[in-house]
Amino acid sequence: MSKEIKKLARHSIIYGIGSSLGAAGSFLLIPLYTHALTTEDYGAVELLYRLCSVLMMVMFLGVRQAYIRFFFDKRGDAEWQETVTGSTMVFVAISCATILALFFPFEGIILEKLLSGHVTDTVLMLALLWIPCEMFLNVGLTHFQIRMRSLAYVSINVLFVILYLIANLVLVYWMRLGIRGVFLAQIGVTGSIAVGVILYIAVTSRLRVSVDIIRKMIAFGLPLLPASFFMYLINNADRYFLGIYSGLQDVGVYALAAKLGTVGTMFLMDPFLKVWSPFLFDNYDKPDGPSLLSRVLTLFTLACVLVALGVSVFAPIVLPYVTGAQFADAFALVPLASLAAVFYSISGLVDAGLLIEKKTQYKPIIFGVAAAVSVTANVALVPLFGMWGAAVAAVVSMITLVLVNLHYSNKFYRLPIEWRRLMLVFAGAIATYGLCDVIFIWSNHSVLGQVGSVLAMVSFPLLLWWGRFFTLDEIKAIRGVGRRR
Repeated sequence: MSKEIKKLARHSIIYGIGSSLGAAGSFLLIPLYTHALTTEDYGAVELLYRLCSVLMMVMFLGVRQAYIRFFFDKRGDAEWQETVTGSTMVFVAISCATILALFFPFEGIILEKLLSGHVTDTVLMLALLWIPCEMFLNVGLTHFQIRMRSLAYVSINVLFVILYLIANLVLVYWMRLGIRGVFLAQIGVTGSIAVGVILYIAVTSRLRVSVDIIRKMIAFGLPLLPASFFMYLINNADRYFLGIYSGLQDVGVYALAAKLGTVGTMFLMDPFLKVWSPFLFDNYDKPDGPSLLSRVLTLFTLACVLVALGVSVFAPIVLPYVTGAQFADAFALVPLASLAAVFYSISGLVDAGLLIEKKTQYKPIIFGVAAAVSVTANVALVPLFGMWGAAVAAVVSMITLVLVNLHYSNKFYRLPIEWRRLMLVFAGAIATYGLCDVIFIWSNHSVLGQVGSVLAMVSFPLLLWWGRFFTLDEIKAIRGVGRRR
């Protein structure tokens, strides 16, 4: 493998260690929440998190992405990079205070219409107070990310996971504070770590502020605001339509399935995207840049599909042991949720041309088309098929997002997509899952059938080998690893 891919893999592995611990923390919270909260409570928490996400999206105005892009405009210029960092922090502080002040008068409508009166205004206030904590922590972690300080980044996330688990055990499980305990834990842990990270950056850097840089960053990020709103619709339309047609109970079950379906690919996507932007801007203009990026896209897709396949096969085996009986129906939806998560992960790579040429004005069009598909599919399918309709709508909207993104991105920087290899990955995974599912059902969910379905996963790499997926360089690298071991 090339030196660049090895460097990318090394940092991704470091981030992956942190993400694995984060995923383990999220997994450990599933039995805690599903036993301490009702399905209605779990659905309400899900909707509150979605509400906070859209508010943070508005507050950022795309400036987080602008922070990453502008930081690399002058490589090696410490004064420029410190000014970009300081300007980002000032903007976030002003934006956060402004948007929250404008939102507070509408809290009654939110409680009645969105949350069906299931939570109190105190819980909503706690959720809103968590937002600035999360935003400043996000900016601080982005600072470490773009400087390729992967060990520092992972250490902070590990600390967060440990403290957050402890806080939830005390507040949600032991003290039985319910939804209120969930957000008290968020505020306490996120706020404490955010303060420490921001103080560290302020002490170690001579932070400067430039109104001109803020203006340019807003100009870059502003088109991302409607794009982010459309992305919010894509990610959340299924929950809202389920809430309208089926109630909070189905929202809670579906949310658990979606969480399980995405946890595996997020384990890969989260660490990978933290090094993807620096890698992209360092290599896109090299002679072999397009082919290198395309090869990375193929290998990343393979990794995501492999993890999604594993999650889908293990879900019906593990889920009955870690959740309450009322969540038992969630496992059947995990394969579709995993497939949607794979395409969502791919969409984060195929927009390379738009980022390289700073053509963010195309983002609202791209996400708008995918959002229209998502809403249309949910309106058509959820009333008829409930949670299954929502899951299918999620897959269709994510595929649309990838294809439209790739179409516009290739206008400015063409990626030579390895279509044959990608199609082989998806075909092999679908065939393997079908075999595993047949074994599992045929055995009537017995222990022997569970073991057999897991062992049948070996057919996936065999199908790839038979289809000549791997290149000569990749085969040599695999054999080299085998020899060293």
